[in-house]
Amino acid sequence: MLPENRRSVHYVGPALLSRAHPSRLCFEVVCLAIEAGHLRAWVASFKDGKCVWRALPQAMEVKTDFNDRCIEGRSVHAAGNIYWHICNSGRLLVLDPATMQFSYLSVPSELGDHFFKFRIGEMPEDGRLCIGTVENEEMQLSVRGGDKCSDNGWLLEWKLNLCEVYDMVPGLPRDTTNRILGVWLSDIDAGRTGKLFIKTWGYGRYAFSLETRKLERLTMEGGKEYGHPIYAYVLAWPPAFLAQDC
Repeated sequence: MLPENRRSVHYVGPALLSRAHPSRLCFEVVCLAIEAGHLRAWVASFKDGKCVWRALPQAMEVKTDFNDRCIEGRSVHAAGNIYWHICNSGRLLVLDPATMQFSYLSVPSELGDHFFKFRIGEMPEDGRLCIGTVENEEMQLSVRGGDKCSDNGWLLEWKLNLCEVYDMVPGLPRDTTNRILGVWLSDIDAGRTGKLFIKTWGYGRYAFSLETRKLERLTMEGGKEYGHPIYAYVLAWPPAFLAQDC
């Protein structure tokens, strides 16, 4: 249930803030609300079968100068913060869970200026904040760094031409047009496996390994395709908090 059902409020849906031990169904989530051009965080606390909402003050210093429908409903937890991607924008919306303060994070200018589709995540070895993209048959990955030579605070980690990588994978389009328009980065694996998920128009889902530099098709048992998003884990059933009742 949403905290308030008002037409003047656009809700962006929830992100996990905290949770108790897996044996207890007790957690907190935050729901982002956009009201008259300003942001507000609503926090829901679920405990003992009851849900209580509380509204935090509006973030008056952070204005939403974009269409409400352009912000993605699914958030990303990375490097201690919560991020929301904004379509056709060179920025990400950031929430610091410790202070519950909103801010914007600029992406590398090369991505933002050309409206490239980018995804935020963590580097597998040390959890550093990173941002990746697949455009024009090229994969690019940058990490957050404070070097004076950085691009909006980002340092290019590596860049890889994907032409030969695509050629080695059966089933991918062979013509350049379809490779450019029909292949893009959909996610950086939240499980910090070092895999980048790639989505295509009609050619399946793939995973690119940062370690091996290989691209592999993702199929489930029985040959079915993965949906979107691909989660970092599969919930065991029954979960621990229901095990005693089953």
